[in-house]
Amino acid sequence: MNMVNFKPDLGYYLLETYGKEINNHFYSVKLFHIIHVGKDLYSSTSNAHYDDNVYAATFDFSTDKLDQLLELIENKDFAGYLKSKLKKEFTEVDQVNFDDNPITIDITAELGTPVKSLYETFIPLIVTEFSNGN
Repeated sequence: MNMVNFKPDLGYYLLETYGKEINNHFYSVKLFHIIHVGKDLYSSTSNAHYDDNVYAATFDFSTDKLDQLLELIENKDFAGYLKSKLKKEFTEVDQVNFDDNPITIDITAELGTPVKSLYETFIPLIVTEFSNGN
Protein backbone atom coordinates (compact mmCIF):
# COMPACT_ATOMS: atom_id res chain seq x y z
CA MET A 1 0.00 0.00 0.00
CA ASN A 2 1.36 3.44 -0.96
CA MET A 3 1.09 5.76 2.04
CA VAL A 4 1.54 9.47 1.44
CA ASN A 5 3.01 11.37 4.39
CA PHE A 6 2.22 15.09 4.20
CA LYS A 7 3.30 17.89 6.48
CA PRO A 8 0.43 19.44 8.45
CA ASP A 9 -1.40 22.16 6.51
CA LEU A 10 -0.58 25.78 7.37
CA GLY A 11 -4.02 26.99 6.28
CA TYR A 12 -5.75 24.80 8.88
CA TYR A 13 -3.22 25.81 11.53
CA LEU A 14 -3.83 29.52 10.87
CA LEU A 15 -7.62 29.07 10.84
CA GLU A 16 -7.57 27.21 14.16
CA THR A 17 -5.08 29.61 15.77
CA TYR A 18 -6.17 33.03 14.49
CA GLY A 19 -9.53 32.62 12.77
CA LYS A 20 -10.52 33.27 9.15
CA GLU A 21 -10.68 37.06 9.10
CA ILE A 22 -7.01 37.92 9.26
CA ASN A 23 -4.43 38.94 6.68
CA ASN A 24 -1.28 36.89 6.95
CA HIS A 25 2.15 38.31 6.14
CA PHE A 26 4.94 35.93 5.22
CA TYR A 27 8.48 37.23 4.90
CA SER A 28 11.25 35.79 2.73
CA VAL A 29 9.20 32.87 1.39
CA LYS A 30 11.22 30.62 -0.90
CA LEU A 31 9.33 29.42 -3.97
CA PHE A 32 10.86 26.53 -5.91
CA HIS A 33 8.08 26.02 -8.45
CA ILE A 34 4.90 27.54 -9.87
CA ILE A 35 2.04 25.40 -11.11
CA HIS A 36 -0.51 26.59 -13.68
CA VAL A 37 -3.52 24.77 -12.22
CA GLY A 38 -6.43 26.38 -14.08
CA LYS A 39 -7.66 29.33 -16.08
CA ASP A 40 -6.35 32.39 -14.20
CA LEU A 41 -5.10 30.21 -11.33
CA TYR A 42 -1.52 29.50 -10.27
CA SER A 43 -0.17 27.81 -7.17
CA SER A 44 3.05 27.21 -5.30
CA THR A 45 3.89 25.41 -2.08
CA SER A 46 6.51 26.18 0.51
CA ASN A 47 7.46 25.13 4.02
CA ALA A 48 6.62 27.34 6.99
CA HIS A 49 7.90 27.02 10.55
CA TYR A 50 5.49 27.80 13.42
CA ASP A 51 5.61 26.71 17.06
CA ASP A 52 8.46 24.26 16.43
CA ASN A 53 6.55 22.51 13.61
CA VAL A 54 7.02 22.51 9.86
CA TYR A 55 3.84 23.12 7.85
CA ALA A 56 3.04 22.94 4.16
CA ALA A 57 1.83 26.29 2.84
CA THR A 58 -0.08 26.38 -0.44
CA PHE A 59 -0.20 29.83 -2.07
CA ASP A 60 -2.80 30.34 -4.81
CA PHE A 61 -2.83 33.41 -7.04
CA SER A 62 -4.35 34.87 -10.18
CA THR A 63 -2.74 36.05 -13.40
CA ASP A 64 -2.53 39.65 -12.18
CA LYS A 65 -0.62 38.48 -9.08
CA LEU A 66 1.65 36.37 -11.31
CA ASP A 67 2.39 39.57 -13.25
CA GLN A 68 3.18 41.33 -9.96
CA LEU A 69 5.54 38.51 -8.96
CA LEU A 70 7.31 38.51 -12.33
CA GLU A 71 7.87 42.29 -12.10
CA LEU A 72 9.63 41.84 -8.75
CA ILE A 73 12.15 39.30 -10.05
CA GLU A 74 15.47 41.10 -10.50
CA ASN A 75 16.82 38.65 -13.09
CA LYS A 76 14.75 39.77 -16.09
CA ASP A 77 15.90 36.81 -18.24
CA PHE A 78 14.56 34.43 -15.60
CA ALA A 79 11.34 36.45 -15.29
CA GLY A 80 10.95 36.30 -19.08
CA TYR A 81 11.50 32.55 -19.05
CA LEU A 82 8.82 32.07 -16.38
CA LYS A 83 6.44 34.34 -18.27
CA SER A 84 6.91 32.34 -21.48
CA LYS A 85 6.27 29.04 -19.65
CA LEU A 86 3.33 30.18 -17.51
CA LYS A 87 1.46 32.94 -19.35
CA LYS A 88 -0.32 30.88 -21.97
CA GLU A 89 -3.82 29.59 -22.43
CA PHE A 90 -4.59 26.91 -19.89
CA THR A 91 -4.99 23.45 -21.42
CA GLU A 92 -3.60 21.20 -18.68
CA VAL A 93 -1.80 21.42 -15.35
CA ASP A 94 1.78 22.49 -15.97
CA GLN A 95 4.54 22.90 -13.37
CA VAL A 96 7.70 24.96 -13.81
CA ASN A 97 10.46 23.97 -11.37
CA PHE A 98 13.40 26.19 -10.48
CA ASP A 99 15.00 24.38 -7.53
CA ASP A 100 18.45 25.82 -8.26
CA ASN A 101 17.15 29.40 -8.48
CA PRO A 102 14.35 29.86 -5.91
CA ILE A 103 12.39 33.09 -5.76
CA THR A 104 12.54 34.70 -2.31
CA ILE A 105 9.52 36.95 -1.87
CA ASP A 106 7.28 38.49 0.78
CA ILE A 107 3.63 37.45 0.54
CA THR A 108 0.41 38.85 1.98
CA ALA A 109 -2.43 36.36 1.83
CA GLU A 110 -5.84 35.53 3.23
CA LEU A 111 -7.29 32.12 3.92
CA GLY A 112 -9.18 30.46 1.10
CA THR A 113 -11.78 27.73 1.32
CA PRO A 114 -10.89 24.07 1.90
CA VAL A 115 -9.79 22.12 -1.18
CA LYS A 116 -10.04 18.34 -1.38
CA SER A 117 -7.28 16.69 -3.39
CA LEU A 118 -6.64 13.03 -4.04
CA TYR A 119 -4.80 12.49 -0.74
CA GLU A 120 -5.75 15.36 1.56
CA THR A 121 -7.90 18.39 2.28
CA PHE A 122 -6.09 21.70 2.73
CA ILE A 123 -6.81 25.42 2.95
CA PRO A 124 -4.89 27.46 0.39
CA LEU A 125 -3.57 30.92 1.16
CA ILE A 126 -4.91 33.35 -1.45
CA VAL A 127 -2.20 35.85 -2.37
CA THR A 128 -3.32 39.48 -2.13
CA GLU A 129 0.17 40.91 -2.68
CA PHE A 130 3.70 39.92 -3.56
CA SER A 131 6.43 42.34 -2.45
CA ASN A 132 10.19 42.33 -2.12
CA GLY A 133 10.30 43.89 1.33
CA ASN A 134 11.46 47.32 0.19
